[in-house]
Amino acid sequence: MTWVNWVYSKEADGFNNVDSFRGDTKQQPQEADQDIDLDGMIEFLRAGDYRFVRFNIESEEAENRQHEACSRDIQRVMDILMRQGQEEAGGHRSSDDKVKAVRILTMCSLQNPYFRDRIGTYEKGKVLGQIISMLDSMSNSSTSSQNRRGGGATEDILVAPAAGAATAAEAIWILSFNNKFNHGYFVENGAIEKLSSIIKLLSFLVQQHDTQNISRMTSTAESNNSNSNNKERILLAAMWSAAALQNLAASYCATDTGHCWWLYDHDARPPKGGGLYLHPQSPLSIDGSMAAGRISQDEDLMIWLKDQVCKGSRSIGSNSSSSAAGDVITSLATIHDERQLSSKITTWSMAGLLKNLALYHSSKKAPMDAVNCLCVLTASQDWLEASKASDALYRLGRDPEDCFQSSHDQDL
Repeated sequence: MTWVNWVYSKEADGFNNVDSFRGDTKQQPQEADQDIDLDGMIEFLRAGDYRFVRFNIESEEAENRQHEACSRDIQRVMDILMRQGQEEAGGHRSSDDKVKAVRILTMCSLQNPYFRDRIGTYEKGKVLGQIISMLDSMSNSSTSSQNRRGGGATEDILVAPAAGAATAAEAIWILSFNNKFNHGYFVENGAIEKLSSIIKLLSFLVQQHDTQNISRMTSTAESNNSNSNNKERILLAAMWSAAALQNLAASYCATDTGHCWWLYDHDARPPKGGGLYLHPQSPLSIDGSMAAGRISQDEDLMIWLKDQVCKGSRSIGSNSSSSAAGDVITSLATIHDERQLSSKITTWSMAGLLKNLALYHSSKKAPMDAVNCLCVLTASQDWLEASKASDALYRLGRDPEDCFQSSHDQDL
């Protein structure tokens, strides 16, 4: 076993052993073509964190592991991804290594602007281009489906690589956060349209009640995994696509975290003015209004966003501790819960997309249309759902006391 494989294997008992073992390798230069145990590196970076939605690094150990492993091997991982892309371009079948490599890049980017920048600027965006290309098969399936409305799912839908699309969309979600180059590259190179198409593919299949074909949507490589649940993988692809669009629609500011400090002046609310404005100590650094405008122009997508957020809000009420179907709460779910997930897993990310569309006059119609469903969603026990809905309402100038004053005008 090579040292590269050893440090990510179960034999490497903890982070300190990696440090000590690396000391033994100073006199042993690594070969340029030496591959990494990608599965082992993924487990090493997880550091026991199996949350379904990993939005932060939970422990100092995990932070140390990210710094150590990604500093040492991120170049190798990017090289593996690029090599897989070249082999695909030459007609070879896609390898699971491509998905694993992108998963590692996502884990290296979590709460780490340095690695986000290094990944994005690698050969002027070539890694980002490979990530976008992983959306192609599934987004193309959406176009084929909609061109044959009423004709059922086409053959290329049945082999759409849902797991790869979900992994790529999750990567776009984190890589686009507060990084001007990455954000611009994704917007300028077709990511918006492809992510939107994946969400609409789920919409199409649901409208066709094509549950049999949903469950069959898997690549050959995925079908070899006995733990796979292909329906959930399609839902995951839609969920992460909406999350990615959420961050592409966001604006970012020159603050410690990159978040903008939005304030709402109720005295200036429409028709007197826009109402929403930036705190003077939160200057804009990345303007997401153009991306949000492009996203909002897709009328079919806007209708589906509202439908899904309203569908998610219907399960909230006297029995809100769990839905009628016994859904796992997304913010509490782990990767081991994948088979128990339902379509409600998309609610938080679609509400998050509406939240950022609410920032701009040109794109706020969709969140305004869903305002009463967002009101209900603020009572969700899933903080991911509740926080996205609350932020959306604030940006629309809605006070809690008048949240439901026009509820008779909208049918949940």
